[in-house]
Amino acid sequence: MQDSIWVKTAAGQLALQERGRCPELTGRLRNLLLQVDGKRNGAELTALAASLGCADGVLARLAELGLAEAIGAAAAVALAAPTPAVPAEVPAAAPSAETEAAAIDKDAAFKRFLAATEMMNKAVSQYLGLKAVFFTLKIERCSNAMELKALLDELHKAIAKAKTPFIADRVIEDIREVLQ
Repeated sequence: MQDSIWVKTAAGQLALQERGRCPELTGRLRNLLLQVDGKRNGAELTALAASLGCADGVLARLAELGLAEAIGAAAAVALAAPTPAVPAEVPAAAPSAETEAAAIDKDAAFKRFLAATEMMNKAVSQYLGLKAVFFTLKIERCSNAMELKALLDELHKAIAKAKTPFIADRVIEDIREVLQ
């Protein structure tokens, strides 16, 4: 399974489009499912899952939920091979620069989201003591940058109360820079 390429199933696509469709799809599982693109193998996704803070066996969990599946190497090559949708004499249109730029922007935005989530979790565990458990749960429920930004004022107040306003200002400023 580690060498197999992973792809989203139709149910996985729907679960990403309609958040309420699969209540078992937590924020971390959703973030991992977003990275299942038919290009990464199980080992790469397992490493990515670990960096997201997911438990072991998360790929098996996605497969169990019917949201992703492993395909063999031969199927992956066939999946990656272009299939002519038009007659051979008509060249297929190349992806536009706008499409490529949008894909790069989405990838960069996702990486910023992950970095901000990690920074917030570190700040919470470093400065909030017992409150960290509850605040970490709030952070982990966030599935996009807007939701993280909505927590920044609350995080600032909590850190300022637990430590100093100066520390809170510095931490929140760093997180805001990443989320920009």
